[in-house]
Amino acid sequence: MATYINLGASSGGTGNLTINSGGTVTDTNGLIGWVGNSTGTATVTGTGSAWVNSGDMRVGNSGNGTLDILNGGKVTDNTGYIVTSAGTTGTAIVDGSGSSWSSAGSLTVAFAGTGTLVVRNEGTVSDANGFVGSQAGSVGTATVTSSGSSWTNNGGLYVGAGGTGTVNIENGGNVQANNGYVGNSSGSSGSVMVTGAGSNWNSVANVFVGFHGTGSLTVSSDALVTVGSGNPLASTGQADINDGTYAGSIGTIAIQSGGRLTTYGRMHIGEFGAGTLDVTDGGIVNSVGGYIGDLSTGGGTAIVSGMGSIWNNSGDLNIGYSGTGTLTISDGGTVTTGSGQTYTNNGVTTTSTSTVYIAYASGSTGTLNIGSPAGSAAVAPGTLEANTVAFGAGTGTLVFNHTSKDYVFSPAITGNGLVEFLAGSTVLTGNLSQFFGTTYVAPGANLSSGTQQTSSLNGMAGDTQAAMVASRAVGNELLGFERPVTAQNYVFASSMFGSAEGMVGGQASKGAVTLLGGLAYGHQDFTNMTEDDAPTVAAAMRYTFDDPFGDEDKALRPYAELGGWVTPDDRYGFTRDYSTYSGQQSSTGNTRGMQWADYARAGLRWDIDNDNQATAYGEVGQQRLRYAGYTETGGPFLATIDGGVMRYDIMRFGGSYTHNLGRDLYAPLSVTLSGAAAHAFDTHAGMVASIGSASFAGNASNQTWGEFGATLNAALTQHITATLGITGTTGAGPLGTSVHGIAGVGYVF
Repeated sequence: MATYINLGASSGGTGNLTINSGGTVTDTNGLIGWVGNSTGTATVTGTGSAWVNSGDMRVGNSGNGTLDILNGGKVTDNTGYIVTSAGTTGTAIVDGSGSSWSSAGSLTVAFAGTGTLVVRNEGTVSDANGFVGSQAGSVGTATVTSSGSSWTNNGGLYVGAGGTGTVNIENGGNVQANNGYVGNSSGSSGSVMVTGAGSNWNSVANVFVGFHGTGSLTVSSDALVTVGSGNPLASTGQADINDGTYAGSIGTIAIQSGGRLTTYGRMHIGEFGAGTLDVTDGGIVNSVGGYIGDLSTGGGTAIVSGMGSIWNNSGDLNIGYSGTGTLTISDGGTVTTGSGQTYTNNGVTTTSTSTVYIAYASGSTGTLNIGSPAGSAAVAPGTLEANTVAFGAGTGTLVFNHTSKDYVFSPAITGNGLVEFLAGSTVLTGNLSQFFGTTYVAPGANLSSGTQQTSSLNGMAGDTQAAMVASRAVGNELLGFERPVTAQNYVFASSMFGSAEGMVGGQASKGAVTLLGGLAYGHQDFTNMTEDDAPTVAAAMRYTFDDPFGDEDKALRPYAELGGWVTPDDRYGFTRDYSTYSGQQSSTGNTRGMQWADYARAGLRWDIDNDNQATAYGEVGQQRLRYAGYTETGGPFLATIDGGVMRYDIMRFGGSYTHNLGRDLYAPLSVTLSGAAAHAFDTHAGMVASIGSASFAGNASNQTWGEFGATLNAALTQHITATLGITGTTGAGPLGTSVHGIAGVGYVF
């Protein structure tokens, strides 16, 4: 066994070694490019071919060196180096299935000088610890590419250990380490890029990006970085990602274009140093908990932007824990938190409650931006999924600076901080009762609460219910509410003023059976609701019994009546009023629908004498209004209203009194006064609106109201009559009072 194999043993000289066909070379130290200005090249190729070094393998010692391990060849050593001297270069390529380089100790890519390691086509490299760019001034690059290619570090991987180091994991390549350090020492610079489906960097314990120096980690194009063994280890302080670990360090993590980063511990963005996390273009980060600006000297910035970009936390998230932290969620990005996760940070054990803490400790500064930061142009917002946003003892700010017209922010807000609404329309649906801070709404921005929006829908349901009650005046007129109960045969035509309704109708009797009804068409205006181009069809059948006492002069005649009315095709206009921080606003919408009512009545007709008649009745019935869904226009908060049915059942008691004025005024006149008391029960609003991601349901209560009418009827001839009168409804709460005038003519057969 040779003690040394020196390739390039003299200045200006060259040395070459090829091991093939299953051959084996054994020595203590293998030195390729041994002295300055020399060049050495070694090739180990073919299955069974091996170079066994019990000491060092140095590819570029003081000269330039190249090592090719191909087609199943193997190299082993105690310690491996690619370049050990400044001003020299070294390159090692491990290529092909079965090709391997194994170091029992460390493997250093560019201890000094410029070194390159390439592992490809199922080649493998393994060591105790890996160093890329070890000493100041060194430049090291390691590339692991293609499926099946791997670099396994049983201890740590130091990228930019003291110099400049780059690791590229591409096209399905795999790198493993117990701990990862990217930008390890002060003045060093490290970069790891993981890209392509199947590419993976797995660190069993921790990853430090910017440990004492400057580090960057980029994960893209469906590649994966995992930290931890698969179980949450955060309670023991393991499996963390530290981005900007110590004071003076700078760390940058970019997860983009479908890249994924999963840690079974916590994310520290700016622990003692400066850290940045960018999750964009569909990147995904999974962590137990997050700290942005963790300790007093730490400064962290995190951005989650773009549809499909997600930062999932199974625990809580801190923005400015003891340092300075900023989180921006924009353009459809999502940040989530979770409950029930127990972990320890700086000696404090916590069980998560799905809370985002802003400026937790005294002296800290935390800012959460929805959309873009203050001073920047507004952009589309992202989503925060959390139970609570809690301001702590530091200086905390929550900024809404977005372009949405219907953004819904659902977490509760607690503590003493500043909430700024700089652009866009925002609805706060969470509990605000424990928020004691300051709210600022800039000109042009809009703010409303879930309570205000729910109240607006309750108001809209009440307005709709009031319109339904008021619209009963049309059905009442068509079904003889303002007329005496008789067996006459007549037709009529009339107009109802205040509703712009034209009507025709009448009744026909034969024996004890009377059929009555009619048709109305027109327009009705109600509070916050209109009904246009609305045909109404009404019909009823009445059966009048004989006087049970046989008194034909002052007959008491019981009767039973079944009837109803329907508007089969309405065009509705709805107005929804709601409160905002800057005042009352309204949004409108148009849709189509229908309305109907039916009843069963039992009554008593008392023919007091030839000039006077009184009636009394009780009835039960129902009324329904169905409408199609629509989207509002106008106003800062536009809702999509689901189609639905407003309904209630009715109990109604009423009566009428008719007096012939002929004996009093010597004129063919009569007057009828009518009234009823109605009560709605089993009321259901059926009104649901969506604003952004939130849904609000409107409620309507059971109501009691009165219905009234008074008509003056004149017999112009034996057959022709004229009628003037009023009719309407009145009730408390949203119902109010509605009065209509009536004018018409009739023909009595």
